[in-house]
Amino acid sequence: MLRVLRIAALACIAAFLASGANARDVSIGLQSPVTSMDPHYHNLSPNNSLLIHVYEPLVYRDANMKLKPALAVSWKALDDLTWEFKLRRNVKFHDGSPFTAEDVVATHKRVPNVPNSPSSLATFVKPIVETRIVDPYTIIFKTAVPHVLMPSDLAAVDIIPKAVAEKAATEDFNSGKAAIGTGPYKFVEFIPNQRIVLKANYAYWGGEEPWDTVTFKMLSNPAARVAALLSGDVQLIETVPTSDIARLAADRNFSLVDKVSNRVIYVHLNQWSDKTAPFVTAKDGKPLDRNPFRDARVRKALSMAINRDAIVDRIMEKKAIPAAQLLDNAFFGTSRKLKPERYDPEGAKKLLAQAGYPNGFALTIHGPNNRYINDDKVAQAIAQFYSRAGIDAKVETMPSSVYFTRATRGDFGYMLLGWGTESGEQGSALRSLLATRDPDKGMGVNNRGRYSNPVFDKQLTEALYTMDDKKREAMIQQAAETVMNDTGLIPIHFEVSTWATAKGYRYTPRTDQYTLVTDLKPIGR
Repeated sequence: MLRVLRIAALACIAAFLASGANARDVSIGLQSPVTSMDPHYHNLSPNNSLLIHVYEPLVYRDANMKLKPALAVSWKALDDLTWEFKLRRNVKFHDGSPFTAEDVVATHKRVPNVPNSPSSLATFVKPIVETRIVDPYTIIFKTAVPHVLMPSDLAAVDIIPKAVAEKAATEDFNSGKAAIGTGPYKFVEFIPNQRIVLKANYAYWGGEEPWDTVTFKMLSNPAARVAALLSGDVQLIETVPTSDIARLAADRNFSLVDKVSNRVIYVHLNQWSDKTAPFVTAKDGKPLDRNPFRDARVRKALSMAINRDAIVDRIMEKKAIPAAQLLDNAFFGTSRKLKPERYDPEGAKKLLAQAGYPNGFALTIHGPNNRYINDDKVAQAIAQFYSRAGIDAKVETMPSSVYFTRATRGDFGYMLLGWGTESGEQGSALRSLLATRDPDKGMGVNNRGRYSNPVFDKQLTEALYTMDDKKREAMIQQAAETVMNDTGLIPIHFEVSTWATAKGYRYTPRTDQYTLVTDLKPIGR
């Protein structure tokens, strides 16, 4: 089948060249749909990846997550509670208006107040308690406590014009009316679940890009994504299906690149109430007398019952790494004392019995079917493992656009999720996913399970207040050990991301899994 499609691909490419089509136009196949053009509506990697073409933050992360100047040219801590950012001069928004500190202030004010956000970016601006404009290109941020992650946090917040920030609704961004940034590309078209079209910003402060028009096509079906590459309909695809990697790698008409990502696939367990958890019952369907997920023995049993090695080898076809925490060991703040939970279904049964569930119970595994690599297959595999530990598990997956909103509302008991730690520091992930939820302080903003551990909270807070890198890393490691040994969530694996390009193109892979046209270059032109 692949051979037939490759022959068709060569024919299509020849026809494309003969037609005189613009070689400065390019199309890219995305795995996951972009849910909005509003840069502050949904903290979701597909959105963040796409929108950074149109909007820009003060600080940029390169392919290896190193911080680089963007709309800020420099930054420094004046003292433990004060940060100074110097802004880039002579930058214009797509509507021609100049970029100044006023736009930064208005943007930060908007971020925590976007209505109906499925996953807020508020955590990145909440530490700021006071902002002072020194001049149009100098801004001071004050925090109530030391906050070493300030530059990293602000790398997640795209800046928009003050006039837009003060009035525009999410719908205005989606229509294009308010989709005004400073980035290398301008908005042309957004058709949800189908495509996004951008055109070059020839006045971009960073210099001209090699592409005139870029079309991002949302191709959630893996076979359709590969077929689009083979037919010449797109020149780059992300998330190459693991089953096609070897065959595409052997074909000289295509090039593959991969990279270990900062994304952990994990499970949140609904602990909103001590009385019940959605879709969790006795095996006969009757309600349980209490929420089993509030018991650390149950949480650990559910972790022990997952065969991570089998998932990595068979489901992910070795394009993943078993996980014991929220980032791989190469990243800041990870603890080498933490090891992936050993598969032990009999041990899981014993723990369940100790917790008062000698016959197990029933649950439904909920997850997306178009967001993470082989996400629906991973959910099915977990259900099979649980049957060996005496747990009756069903699986229900759905499109990510539906799933994340419902998961955020607490509709599900057992939630398969993923998280990419863009800061490259485990403290940031712990703050978002496992700290006791306190949106006003930017803590636990994405803690969909509502896990809470006062000992861990204290350790993490003290770590985040520590400016000395060596001391902070040791404190983050201690906090990670506390919460992971309590099974605050269940880490499963880290994804390895793979991209494929057609002949004549070169792509630079990224740790954050972003697919950026700015990292796609033509070869031999």
